[in-house]
Amino acid sequence: MATFLNEYEAFANMRRTGFPNLTPVNYPGNVTNGQIPKRLAYPAGEAGREPFEAAKAAQGLSNDFTTYMSAPVWWDVN
Repeated sequence: MATFLNEYEAFANMRRTGFPNLTPVNYPGNVTNGQIPKRLAYPAGEAGREPFEAAKAAQGLSNDFTTYMSAPVWWDVN
């Protein structure tokens, strides 16, 4: 509850602790095809910048938003 209004911190705590146990829902038009996102989206202003594009290429990520949101971050062990 303490991080309810801070979505970035709440997302990090959910990934760190695995709590709450979420059930994926696949509704029409969602960007993750019914999967719990494994990473947060970057701001639109970052796209096209050299460091961002180099980091994406190093991780083997494509420009497809669905693939990007479902790909694990480099430090993910699960």
